[in-house]
Amino acid sequence: MVGLCSLLLCCSLLAIHPVAAAVDDDGEEDPEWVSKLWSGSIQHYPNTAEADELLDKFMIECPELMSKEEIGESLEHRKIFAYVLTKKDTPVGVVKPRLMVTSLMHSREPGGLAVSLYAIGRLCEDYKKGTDPRTVYLLDTREIWIVPIVNPDGYKVVEDPTMRDVRKNRRDTCPMNPVKSGVDLNRNFGYKWSGQYPKCSEEYAGERPFSEPETQALKRMVEERDFKIALNFHSYGTMLTYPFNHANTDKPTLPTDDEAIFKELAEVFGFDRYGPAHKLLGYTASGESDDWFYGAMGIISMSPEIGSESGGFYSPVEEIPGIVHRNYRRIRHALHKTGLELRRVTCSPGSSAGMMKMTLKNGGVGAGFGSHAAVAVGGCGPSPVTGKIAQIARRSDTDFEVQCPADNMAPGKSHKICIVEEIPASVTPAICRCAVTSMGGDASKRAEWATPLEDDTCRAAVRSLSDPNTEILVSSGVAVEDGTTSGE
Repeated sequence: MVGLCSLLLCCSLLAIHPVAAAVDDDGEEDPEWVSKLWSGSIQHYPNTAEADELLDKFMIECPELMSKEEIGESLEHRKIFAYVLTKKDTPVGVVKPRLMVTSLMHSREPGGLAVSLYAIGRLCEDYKKGTDPRTVYLLDTREIWIVPIVNPDGYKVVEDPTMRDVRKNRRDTCPMNPVKSGVDLNRNFGYKWSGQYPKCSEEYAGERPFSEPETQALKRMVEERDFKIALNFHSYGTMLTYPFNHANTDKPTLPTDDEAIFKELAEVFGFDRYGPAHKLLGYTASGESDDWFYGAMGIISMSPEIGSESGGFYSPVEEIPGIVHRNYRRIRHALHKTGLELRRVTCSPGSSAGMMKMTLKNGGVGAGFGSHAAVAVGGCGPSPVTGKIAQIARRSDTDFEVQCPADNMAPGKSHKICIVEEIPASVTPAICRCAVTSMGGDASKRAEWATPLEDDTCRAAVRSLSDPNTEILVSSGVAVEDGTTSGE
């Protein structure tokens, strides 16, 4: 009886604790539906039917933002869906950079499903509220494709408590041991594929590259669209793996700037451990998804391994709120980085007296919209100095000069700059990114989001964007040379 009471008390504490922890990064309490991410039928995680119920709810609540795309079928003919979030009524000719997110490639790793569901629901709700200019801007100007369940057959079978350790799809490769049957989808991609593992191995890679309908579905989806970045969620270990995972070396194997992009993302994501599989884990992984997405398709693709090592594949219920909140922030930042990412701002004396040089760094893997951007620089007089600059290219710096009295360029003097892209008003309301830097001081490392309704410098930039008489400031661009990072 004592043992039963202790068990009941323990269970009740586990059920209560996440409710107290369910506060997002902005300090606001999560909506009621979020608790379903840690009160489901598979060791607290939602099963397929419970996940579908949430996804249907989001589709009903956000018809102007969400669409559901069938990308293929599993081995057992279950449909595989991608959920696409972006403002739908975008004018023809506006090309939006894309982010891909996948989860449950391995069926015993439901933490990724919780992250995918949370991201879809939060993006939907934050966009509808319209109070977060960052979310409005990102979903107006970018697309995110989320595939919550890559391996629907495997996830269906782990509903059986005796089959919780199933990792692969359900191809009958090991009849004597159903748990070990199947093809490891994350070894079935067509970059440095290897058939070295036996059929009952957890890493059995299939008869040939892309032999499985699940990997074929992702292949088609990627080949038909231009994705800039991909996040493929796995469990566990609190690390970030990225290409080349097949390489039997600890030395960098990527071009210098690509390596810098991965490191920038790892640092903003907050991972202390990051790199290819051999560096982190001491083994190689042939036919791995990130290697194909990057090596064959040129996508900056990586796999966040989420959940603590002590928690294993099914992180305990008290860890799930933190997992979904941290990784929502990571997804949002990756979505930002698919396009223009104002990563760093510096100011210094210009080429002549009374001129100040501003340097902006685009750390994004895409350029800004349009041919020009409008800027407004505060701190050089009673009102901001405004002008237009040539749009900042992918992964580049741009320098330009503005008039500024010598007294306002003393060491330590702060200057605020806001930049707004040349995006049609029919695409998104004017939203600025603003940063504060100082003469002779540290560079700004964080660009805040602002609207002209709340920020005078942003308002000046927006006015100059639509004014045909705004001065075109001479600017020059160079490739980004360092890996200095910024937050969102």
